[in-house]
Amino acid sequence: MKMKKLTIILMLCILGSAISGCMRKNSFQIITPAINGEGDKYYLMGDEAYWKEDYSGAIDFYLKALDYYTAESSAESEIALTYFTLGQCHTRLTQYQTAIDYFEKSLAICEKLSGEEELVRDNYMYLASTKRAIGNDDLKEALEYGQKAEKTNKEIIWKKISSNSRYIRYVSLHIYRDGRA
Repeated sequence: MKMKKLTIILMLCILGSAISGCMRKNSFQIITPAINGEGDKYYLMGDEAYWKEDYSGAIDFYLKALDYYTAESSAESEIALTYFTLGQCHTRLTQYQTAIDYFEKSLAICEKLSGEEELVRDNYMYLASTKRAIGNDDLKEALEYGQKAEKTNKEIIWKKISSNSRYIRYVSLHIYRDGRA
């Protein structure tokens, strides 16, 4: 029963992520709009290796990017994103404990920053799926992370809807016309 509930929560989070337009492959230009230094250059090379499924090569590039980001005192959001991406690579290589370590580093940074709710949600989702892949003792933690991802996703969607007053007026008008008010 726990496994079924966790699977449902993860599927809802993935669906919500797709709805909010935050899937990494499709939103890359939003996350890294321009190359601002050596760190970004290596990050982009890491992304290219990742999408070619050369995860070990991608890890090398992301680690070089991370070195530049920390040396240049870059924005913490860039460092958090790099940790997250390193976690994704290690997940693909089934190096689950290393992946968890990177997701937790990313999450620790993101939770302190405002405007990084989507990356917080993605970290929770990957922590849940990685813990689930490990199984047994980690299933309880997987469920907890899945629930946190779902909660964060609802907050993100609500924030996007509530910030769009035109959409709210449109929905309100249709509710009123249909007699549901």
